[in-house]
Amino acid sequence: MARLLFEIDLKTLQAAYKHPSAKESTPFLDAFLVKYPAWAGLIDRRLKDPDPWEAGDPALAKHLLDRDLELPGERLDQQIAGMRLMGERPGATALVKLALHHVGRARREHRAAAACLAAPDPCIAVAYVDLLEAIAVSGPIRELNRLVNMQALPAQARELTEALKPELDGHPAILAFEAGARLGMAQKLPASQRDAGFAEAIRLAVAAALLEQGQSRTSREALRVMGVPSASSWPFLSAYQFDLPVRPYWYFVLPTGFEAGRSASDQKVYRDLLRSQIAASTTDLEAARFLLLDEAGKREFREVVEKRFKGHPDRVGLLQTLAGSPAERRAG
Repeated sequence: MARLLFEIDLKTLQAAYKHPSAKESTPFLDAFLVKYPAWAGLIDRRLKDPDPWEAGDPALAKHLLDRDLELPGERLDQQIAGMRLMGERPGATALVKLALHHVGRARREHRAAAACLAAPDPCIAVAYVDLLEAIAVSGPIRELNRLVNMQALPAQARELTEALKPELDGHPAILAFEAGARLGMAQKLPASQRDAGFAEAIRLAVAAALLEQGQSRTSREALRVMGVPSASSWPFLSAYQFDLPVRPYWYFVLPTGFEAGRSASDQKVYRDLLRSQIAASTTDLEAARFLLLDEAGKREFREVVEKRFKGHPDRVGLLQTLAGSPAERRAG
């Protein structure tokens, strides 16, 4: 199992560094799947995760639930046949809702899962149900991210958030992307209606950030909608800034503009926090770019890039930019 996790982490690193073999299998993975074919769907889903354009199989969670947590009346083929008889189209959203319904029943009615919930210690059955629930929910979350942040189609994103109700109503990630969709739609409203549209987007974003209770990609998306820095986002930036473990993707904002009275020692704390974010990252150079604010930071940034992130597609260009002489730039 440790080797399997290592192989997956290696593929994730290769994808981040745009390595040509990132999407190719490895001898270990091929041999593992021959020995354990039941893992194929989960491993394939995980290996495709770094690609934001990858939609994935919307029926994966339901197929695994049917296979491993069988319940009467929950077979996908029978449910699809029933939907077609009623004139309904079994699209991706419908498959997510069927999986979530199965998850709810499994926690109540499946013998192994129910026994786990009653036990004082965590056990595998409930963890597996949680995993399949997360896989089911991840599909629409990825689709919302594409619609809001990559394709700029806020109206379609808003339609999807409505279609996911009531099952995912109030889910923090869905709220955050609904806020992003509202923001995009508000920007196209007549001037007389724009303020109300922005206010509704921020209201949803604040709810998502509050529900997350700390640093996460969901709360980061919510803060993006609020604006960073801004009066709406600053309370969350201030409250979540020093959460552990350090997340390299989290916002780094200097304490100016929205917080007054910072001392030199506070500035040092923020610089140390930035160094922690850089140390926690293996693929993301964004945090390191904040070192470019002064000459000392530029020297530190250069040392970081020279020692680490080897193979990163941006590394050579950054070293050339930071080189002190034409000869160094040619060497970089």
